[in-house]
Amino acid sequence: MSEDELSVIKESLKAAWCRETSYYPDQWTPEDPSCGQCMISTRYLVEHFGAKAAFADAVLPDGSEAPGGHFFAEIDGVVVDVTADQFPEGTEIIKRRNVSLSFLKRDPDGRRRYDLLTRRMNGATLDS
Repeated sequence: MSEDELSVIKESLKAAWCRETSYYPDQWTPEDPSCGQCMISTRYLVEHFGAKAAFADAVLPDGSEAPGGHFFAEIDGVVVDVTADQFPEGTEIIKRRNVSLSFLKRDPDGRRRYDLLTRRMNGATLDS
């Protein structure tokens, strides 16, 4: 996947992200649209582009761990993390482990948020 293609995908995801698609709806803001969007965005990349999914711990610059961990993808051996900007500069992603699509699908709320994301990606509802 080229940088241009990835840029288009990320902009499309960003346009579809909203409070209701976030794992942390109370923390989500239009200024931080990737907040809580990592699992559903990773699933989108897996289902639509054949990415491999990964999960890791995110250690913030102050040494604390971000709650909930962090999901991201790998395409053709390249890490594709479309929601990395939800973390402050200096955050370390550690203890990476691969996860399956079935793992990404297991949570009912995650399925609801993913379904909303895909509807928004298809242009069905582009209001926040």
